[in-house]
Amino acid sequence: MHRDARFERLYRDHAPDVLGYCARRVGRDEAHDAASEVFVVALRRIDDVPSGDEALPWLYTVARNRAIDFYRSHAISSDWES
Repeated sequence: MHRDARFERLYRDHAPDVLGYCARRVGRDEAHDAASEVFVVALRRIDDVPSGDEALPWLYTVARNRAIDFYRSHAISSDWES
């Protein structure tokens, strides 16, 4: 399958799940940005994204890492604001 078509299918099949996961991790206000970042990573690394049933867990791992980055950046910001 062509890379662009593979990414489009990945996004179409899993965007709602990734968005929901991000909303639970970082909140609704930040969820769209976080989910977008997940799919930017997926697009850049489309050849590394597993196919079939393994794609969603891979996306969740990327989303979890983005959530960790989000909380780290906010913890640093909070330290500076105190």
